[in-house]
Formats: sequence, C-alpha cells, structure tokens
Amino acid sequence: MGAAGYFETMNATDAYNVLTNPAFTQYLDQIDLGGANSATNLNNMIKALEYIKQGNAIRKSLGLTEWKVSDTMMAIAMANADFGVTYGGHSQQFSPAENVNQGTDPYKAWYTTEKTAFDAAVASGNYPGLAGMNAYQVAGFV
Repeated sequence: MGAAGYFETMNATDAYNVLTNPAFTQYLDQIDLGGANSATNLNNMIKALEYIKQGNAIRKSLGLTEWKVSDTMMAIAMANADFGVTYGGHSQQFSPAENVNQGTDPYKAWYTTEKTAFDAAVASGNYPGLAGMNAYQVAGFV
C-alpha cells in the first residue's frame, strides 16, 4: 500500500483518507496505491521529500523561509500527481495543493533555467528595476 500504509501506521488519518476514502477524494480509481509509477510508492515519496529538501536549501540560500511538509498535503499532492498521469492536467479538487511537477527535475526546469534567464535580463540593462521586483511583478513585466 506504500504511502497509504505509512500514513495509516503513523495515525495520519486525514492523509490516509485522501488516498483511500471516496468521501475525501472523488477519483480514487486514478490512484495506484503503492504502484511502481505512482506518487504513492514509498520510493517516489522519498524522492519527493528529497526535492523538498533541495528546494528548502535554495530558499534558505535566498533568505526565504523553508517550506513546511504535512502528511495531508503530501497525500493530496500524491493523489493529484496520480490523477495527472491519467488526465495530463490538474484535478482542481484540492486547493491549493496541485502537484507542481511530473517526471522531471523541477529545479532544472523552474529554478535553474528561469533564474539564468532572469539574471541575463537583469544584466542586459534592458529591464530597469527588474532586480528589485518580486516573482509576481516579474511575471507580469517580462
């Protein structure tokens, strides 16, 4: 049962229910509990936690607060990831916990690539004030 078994053992009732109870999740048929390619597989859960650790290291280096992890949010992200494998999109069932990545290194795609483009834009001098803007301001500016 993978992550569901882990959540059950840890008495994380809400997390367990997200992955097993139709009163919590409308698309249980899309969750492959413990399956090799499922987000609920313990190896994949560990990989996700490693990505969170990597993200927190980046956030810390930038003076930002670290992300917090909860069993329920992890279960919701797992359910959404398994849904996305079948439907290629977001379930829109849970808010705000849509999964952010499927199958690639999110830091290579989102942090490294985008930061390189941002740094180049700042260095070009073509975007005055860009260096002092937050991510939401930049998204509307560039």
